[in-house]
Amino acid sequence: KEAQPREPYDERPIRGMNKEVFSMVDTDVDHLTASGSKLSESVNRKSQEGLHDELFANMSEWEKNIAKEIINQQTSEEPTTDPGPGPKGDILSDISSVFGNYISRCLLSQKSRGLRESSVVVLSERLDQLPFDKVVIMNACLKYLKVGLKDKIPTIFHANINFLKQVIKFGGKSVKKSQIASNMEPVLSILASKISDTNSRTRDASEKLLQHLATRVSVGAVSVCDACLKIPKEEQSGWRPLLARLSMLTHMTKKYGFSEKSGLNSEKVSDIIVKGLNNPNVEARKSALELYAECYRVDPSIQYLSIQYEKTKPLLYKEMVEITSNTTDGGDQGEYQEENSRTEVHMDSTLEGSDVRPQSASNMKSPSRTNSATKKKRKSKKQQPSEQQSVEDGQ
Repeated sequence: KEAQPREPYDERPIRGMNKEVFSMVDTDVDHLTASGSKLSESVNRKSQEGLHDELFANMSEWEKNIAKEIINQQTSEEPTTDPGPGPKGDILSDISSVFGNYISRCLLSQKSRGLRESSVVVLSERLDQLPFDKVVIMNACLKYLKVGLKDKIPTIFHANINFLKQVIKFGGKSVKKSQIASNMEPVLSILASKISDTNSRTRDASEKLLQHLATRVSVGAVSVCDACLKIPKEEQSGWRPLLARLSMLTHMTKKYGFSEKSGLNSEKVSDIIVKGLNNPNVEARKSALELYAECYRVDPSIQYLSIQYEKTKPLLYKEMVEITSNTTDGGDQGEYQEENSRTEVHMDSTLEGSDVRPQSASNMKSPSRTNSATKKKRKSKKQQPSEQQSVEDGQ
């Protein structure tokens, strides 16, 4: 076949589409998208409701009420039916026998922080609905708090602080200290570590809670002081944990003294005072001196600590001697504060120079010279009236 000639190329522009057509298409797409999202939301809601019905089917009445309240307080879009497997270890099995499987997995959820927070808040308000003995409930709560108080989310940490307050209040005077001591000790250790936290809110909340727990029958000041005296190995290198514990022990000594209520004595506090005095941080050394002064007011026998610094740190030794001379042992606390306030300014300046380097012999004043000078002045003053009397006799 013969090849037919090709038609010439049409260079005319393509006819433009009407803008109204595009706007109609966009409107239809938006409408379809909105209706599709609403449809998916309704489907998800129905599926969640169905899953909730399956979840509540095997629960007892009290567990169902608490679980519903946890789900209602959940504000995020995270799934509420699957909190996750929980952390490794036996803690999930220990607390699930008291709180139930779902509530326990919400408390320990590594998948949803919203469930962690809402479960703590709800459970703190509904402890009286749990059908168990108070001692069993408190021990289960304390076992959970070993994990809950280490939560890095600030809102959840403060929710756990309030939860611990409610647990102690729930126990009241009917629960003895020995019945919860094994689980309370690690909780107090965590709080003692938190009083040196870099977050001021976390630090203040932990300090106030420890002071509150010291007044409760089920905890007591002895347990709080023991927790402050024990510094974990991972915290021994820093100055912040030492400073915080020294301040707390100073407060406890002022309030309870060396007695059965505090369990403190000079032997127990001497080790941490020496650590503070040997610390290179100025604030830590100042706090150690404050604790030393308060301990001397209660028990003057602690004065033996100053002897070891007489040759190695003469400035520090001088300051410790001044503290003991200005402190009334066994006196009134207000009188002690007035007497000690006169040396606070001198204490700050002395501490800055009280490092390992001893003062040189040229800069140190000889006590014999000062004593001889003062003796000559006193002798000259005594001789003045006798000379005047001899002049009058001569006249």
